[in-house]
Amino acid sequence: MKILDVVRFNQGVAYVVDEKPEKLYQRLQLEGNQYIYGTDASGVLFRCFQYDRPSERWKAFGGWKFDLKMQDGSVEHCDGQWWDAGSGAIAKHLGIELVPVTIQTLGRLRECFVFTAEYVDKAKLDVLTEAFNAEHPNYTVWGYRDYEQQVKRDAPERAGKDLP
Repeated sequence: MKILDVVRFNQGVAYVVDEKPEKLYQRLQLEGNQYIYGTDASGVLFRCFQYDRPSERWKAFGGWKFDLKMQDGSVEHCDGQWWDAGSGAIAKHLGIELVPVTIQTLGRLRECFVFTAEYVDKAKLDVLTEAFNAEHPNYTVWGYRDYEQQVKRDAPERAGKDLP
């Protein structure tokens, strides 16, 4: 994964990357709580979930159904029981610092200009940003709307690996 651009986003920045590698998930039981976390093969990006029994009125993600591919080859079917939570406990267990990140591939931004929130291993994000800054020493962070217009005008060859 490589940073292509940086965009102002709310009070921080969003990263535009060439690809977001697939994550595989694993279960974790800590202090009576159940977690599932996923990461890519290089351990940069993370998604963290904590189990909480859904009720008729309260379901994680409004009951949105999705599947998580587990490292052991099984699939966890999610339907309101796994909440977007637990990053602190998971980071402590792994001995890393996980920080929230706003991120998207250029290809996906071309399809729909929406960034997503994930977690990232801070030390590995620092390496990625140092490499980006070394390649672009006089870089100016894009404004959100300016970047959106640029993406709509930009040449297809810059669109990243995830375009057909």
